[in-house]
Amino acid sequence: MAQTRNLTENVFLLVLALLVSACSASQQDVSPPVEPKYSREAVDHAIQLMGLNEIGAKLRKRESNVRMVMFGAYTPADQRVVEETMEIFANASSSIQFEISPLGPNVRIHFIPLEQLWTDSEKRTRRGRILGICPLRMDDPDFRLASQIYIDKNLPNALRASSIRHYLFHMLGFGHTSAPNSMGNRARRGAATFSSLDRIAIQIFLEEDLKAGMGKEDVLRVLGFAQ
Repeated sequence: MAQTRNLTENVFLLVLALLVSACSASQQDVSPPVEPKYSREAVDHAIQLMGLNEIGAKLRKRESNVRMVMFGAYTPADQRVVEETMEIFANASSSIQFEISPLGPNVRIHFIPLEQLWTDSEKRTRRGRILGICPLRMDDPDFRLASQIYIDKNLPNALRASSIRHYLFHMLGFGHTSAPNSMGNRARRGAATFSSLDRIAIQIFLEEDLKAGMGKEDVLRVLGFAQ
């Protein structure tokens, strides 16, 4: 009888010890809350550019190195705009390289008359001036991001510069925004450069912990704004 009681007590103590150990390990595994590095205004701007305010939207983000090559009737000024924009992206990222290189390019930017891309019916139904095209590729491994950019070679210089920046913005993975001073604004024309919020949004977007396929709540949690 005594042996049975001792066995029961030993089993009870063993179970108790295991429970205490599990609770202690669980407490140690709890990660401290992430301190936000960015203002909520900047994060909200980035979230809109990422297109994550729509229900069910997932983050589209280029996560591989970008090697770009230029084709067609581009000018030295066009090349400078491309180089400056790629430098902005490169300075904002510690994990993705951005370069202009003819060796194994995975992004191509073409300077051509855009009407060459349209069918006769499309030419008849166009409203306003199309500055460029950045089509999505369903088979692109980088979460449906464009690997071809087309800029209208007949645009005046100011519009060419802003169009190049706008469509390189799309190449990165950004969509459109209603913010009037943003390079992601669909109606913006003749912009000299990215807005201050755009530059912070690029840094946010290129954070290594933000992964393609994340939803809005996941992105906010990574950035320290858990809901």
